Amino acid sequence: RYGLGDGPVVLFMGRLHPRKGLQVLAEAFRQIERPDARLVIAGPDEGALQMTQPLLDERAVVTGYIDGHERLEALAAADLFALPATGEGLSMAALEAMACGLPVLLAPGCNLPEAATAGAGVIVEPEVTALAAALRELLNNPTQRAQMGTAGQRLVHERFTWDVVAHQMMAVYDAAASASS
Repeated sequence: RYGLGDGPVVLFMGRLHPRKGLQVLAEAFRQIERPDARLVIAGPDEGALQMTQPLLDERAVVTGYIDGHERLEALAAADLFALPATGEGLSMAALEAMACGLPVLLAPGCNLPEAATAGAGVIVEPEVTALAAALRELLNNPTQRAQMGTAGQRLVHERFTWDVVAHQMMAVYDAAASASS
């Protein structure tokens, strides 16, 4: 549909807001020497697209907002999920990407250190040089991406499913009830 070709696809999925780090990701992507790689930018514009547009080259595809089946297609087409955001609470998009078997490239501001600890992704500062280096390394190593994708699926299954979170909440409530008795 978008003519992505056979090369690796980096997916940015989220609101196109300045704090999401799209501009620095676009600058870093321009620095990698992979003419076959694509950067797919999916999400509603909230002010960052105009600032980012001049940094995009012919390898970038901007889809706008996608949901439902299109969202799943984007995740299935991707080889790497990137979100160099600052000030995230907990990125649902990163969790969705890991659940779909994608390795993640995140900034510390995504507040998901478990991704790196579990071997599911790389966490780097949202700076052009650091992001470009991480992109190069991950895009040039499909075996590492596959291993990270498997680790990400395991992490989400073990820590972030509804059942797991519900059990954790019950434990908190039980502890609070016991403490007040």
